[in-house]
Amino acid sequence: MKSCTEIFAEKMKELREEHNISLRGLAEAIGISKTALSYYENCQRDPSLPAVKKIADYFNEDINYMVGDSQERRKKGV
Repeated sequence: MKSCTEIFAEKMKELREEHNISLRGLAEAIGISKTALSYYENCQRDPSLPAVKKIADYFNEDINYMVGDSQERRKKGV
């Protein structure tokens, strides 16, 4: 079974690629360092709850989806 950190890392990378945004671009948009985002995406550090919220909000996704508690994504444009 995957850990919450592994699931979050996969979702973050998937959403970044889907939105065609680099780690640097995401970092600048949400105010979290590129290094921290890289650590999160590579499962080298657990993100804080505020970081998860910022990333989820940026992609207009629910935190529960980001950590694997829900498989449902928000509808685009909502």
